[in-house]
Amino acid sequence: MVTHTNYHQSTSAEFSGISNELAVEIMNAYCAWRRKRNKPTTISTSIGELVVGFESERTSSYHQSRSLSFYFHTTDAVVRISDHWSSSKYDKSKKLNCGMIRSCRWNAQGDSFYFNVPAQAYGSDLIAGICPISEFIIH
Repeated sequence: MVTHTNYHQSTSAEFSGISNELAVEIMNAYCAWRRKRNKPTTISTSIGELVVGFESERTSSYHQSRSLSFYFHTTDAVVRISDHWSSSKYDKSKKLNCGMIRSCRWNAQGDSFYFNVPAQAYGSDLIAGICPISEFIIH
């Protein structure tokens, strides 16, 4: 059974797109949360409280690129905002159609938006998506 604690282990999922306005709102709330000394477990958004799950900001000299992923969840869904997905509608982008992400295959249905994460030298094209926990499939 997939839960909030294991959804990132060998799963497949189709993430529905969320509006770019909501995605930017979530990222701005997250960036404000990141600056707090005593961090609460959630951020407040127009869709309610989101539990801050995980952040991955990596650079790789081997791949000559970096990757950004931000994870949040509600009681019944996962929100992922990232610059790399297993597949997306952006066919010419290798990063937004990179196949397996570790042991997972997560497909994005949303539109990309540009966001500059504080402390990063450059902004990134990100896609934000939401998927109910019940729709994650273990493979």
